Amino acid sequence: MSEETKCRCLNCLERFPVQPNVKEATCPHCNIKYRISWPWPGQPKVRGLAK
Repeated sequence: MSEETKCRCLNCLERFPVQPNVKEATCPHCNIKYRISWPWPGQPKVRGLAK
């Protein structure tokens, strides 16, 4: 299952693609790196800034 899902950037409010089960993702629009969690399969959630 390689379906791409999207999260909303908390900085620029644009949606950006997130690969399944990654723990960090970067918004391509503003280059902010976020921690990602997966409350349900196929539903990523931004948890905060990555260190």
